[in-house]
Amino acid sequence: MLLGKHLTARCDACHNDKKIPSLGYLGTAKYDCVTCHAGEDPHKGTLGNVCYKCHGTEGWKGEALRFNHDTMTTYPLDQDHRKLACNQCHENNHWKLTITTCVSCHPKLRDEVEKKPLQPVKYIAPPGRQRFTPAANAR
Repeated sequence: MLLGKHLTARCDACHNDKKIPSLGYLGTAKYDCVTCHAGEDPHKGTLGNVCYKCHGTEGWKGEALRFNHDTMTTYPLDQDHRKLACNQCHENNHWKLTITTCVSCHPKLRDEVEKKPLQPVKYIAPPGRQRFTPAANAR
């Protein structure tokens, strides 16, 4: 069954010798996202092939994006970081294990840290969500 943007795609965009066999084919065919969209994967396969966890069939970005940085990662975005494009923090398609210290992205802070150590910043969780924070537990 076709869903989302697949409804308006040309049949031969997917049904061809390289992707999905034509109708009437008696063998086994793969019907996963990477069969047709591997070349469009900005993650380059590093996040596996369970695309539907984060993406819908209506599109890969914008309103169709199901990925929620706040609930699906250990680094919820504050209002300033929420405005950034993904690749400003995730350079060269490194989607996992991005360094999240302030000075890793804000080199001017490094000079300030050398003059006077920064105090830990306490993360204020959205309502209904609790998180461990070093500032809250450092006493």
